[in-house]
Amino acid sequence: MLIDIEYNLDEIPGVDPRDDCYSDEAAFISDLRLIDASLRDRGDARLADAKLKDL
Repeated sequence: MLIDIEYNLDEIPGVDPRDDCYSDEAAFISDLRLIDASLRDRGDARLADAKLKDL
């Protein structure tokens, strides 16, 4: 799926998919933890424990 997204972004003039990359893995992990907490706060721990945990 990520390959499909990158391919589609390559087709949009002026959009470079690499411009929005995380600076390091700590920044990525921080966002994943924020998403995890948000899912749990809204009662969707099952999704956080399944799909998100795989990341």
